[in-house]
Amino acid sequence: MRRLLGCLLAGALTVQLGPTTTGRAVEQMNRESMRGVPVPTMPTAPRRDRVWVPDRYVYTPEHPRGLHVPGRWVTVTPEGQVIAPPQVGTAPGTGAAETLSAP
Repeated sequence: MRRLLGCLLAGALTVQLGPTTTGRAVEQMNRESMRGVPVPTMPTAPRRDRVWVPDRYVYTPEHPRGLHVPGRWVTVTPEGQVIAPPQVGTAPGTGAAETLSAP
């Protein structure tokens, strides 16, 4: 009888008190699923006085294979004039940069 009582007592002490690991995992998942989600910023619409000029190749006598000019935004005045930053083209193969004249 003492041995049986000792075995029952030892078994009772090995039982984990408190929530089980599965229960803790479920609680953690519930907690994580209920927290807020970051909201991305709203993209801004391009201005009407700005126009996107896509990538292009400009051919010059010095560079018959062309210079790669990356895309950029240009500003158009109400009179129709184009105001653009300086164009810098790169030569394919060498990567040499060269400033081009006005568009």
